Amino acid sequence: MNDQMKAIFAKRNFVVLDTETTGLNRPCEIIDLAIVDSIGNVILDTLLKPKEPISDFITDLTHIDNQMVEKATVWPAIKPHLLTIIQGKDIITYNAKFDRHMLHCSDDMWELPQTDYHTFGTWTCAMEAYAPHGGEWNEYYRSYKYVRLEVAMAREGLQFEGAHRALADAQATFRLIEKMCL
Repeated sequence: MNDQMKAIFAKRNFVVLDTETTGLNRPCEIIDLAIVDSIGNVILDTLLKPKEPISDFITDLTHIDNQMVEKATVWPAIKPHLLTIIQGKDIITYNAKFDRHMLHCSDDMWELPQTDYHTFGTWTCAMEAYAPHGGEWNEYYRSYKYVRLEVAMAREGLQFEGAHRALADAQATFRLIEKMCL
């Protein structure tokens, strides 16, 4: 784990965020959002009702189906709460570019004004930070390969159940960085 992540962890002014979505590219949106704080407490764990139905592929991956989100809150209702939680924090995700992209995609789906999520906190990617520690060197690209969260957890001997649900992934990311930083 790099020195930057160790400094963030020691400062204890961070949250770990994870999303599950209806897809990987536009048009898509967040259907599961979780945030844990710097000691591992759950701050937010919610399903979100999307504008469009959840595909069978996403249901197979996340085990989230349309019936589960039928009475869930919607992105425009949860976004202000999310912004309050991340304000002034170091925001750690296992794939920061993807999760931030999904925040923008959700804004687009609900026709909300774009938000510069960088202005609310400092984003740090645990996947990028983990790569030099537990990744394999890629000679062609002259860098370390990124590994899926499940692979990183297994390499570190950490239990991981419930992959591809936001809370399970956020808690796993927290445990991974905790192990790497202590």
